[in-house]
Amino acid sequence: MKKRTASITIETERLLVISRARESIETWCTQCNEQSNFIAVDEAAAVAGISERTIFRWAEADAIHLLETAQGKAMFCLNSIVRQRTSTTRRLLRSLKQFRKERE
Repeated sequence: MKKRTASITIETERLLVISRARESIETWCTQCNEQSNFIAVDEAAAVAGISERTIFRWAEADAIHLLETAQGKAMFCLNSIVRQRTSTTRRLLRSLKQFRKERE
């Protein structure tokens, strides 16, 4: 008797809509050298699709830009988050391609 195998493909889609950040500051980012929105850690994590702790790690590594308010609240540069997310995704895809080539 022939064995049958089934292949299941699950397609997912994620849509993140930010109409106006609850707490955002629009100001000049000295590191980007351009105008940027600075957003709170929870929104930064949602935009990047990572944990809040990883946002702080990126900031500690100077991968994204951080602004501290007079009240001591950490705000993160949206422009740098988007750039970091894009470069991280590209590195991950390159690693995956290399892994697949090595398996062949």
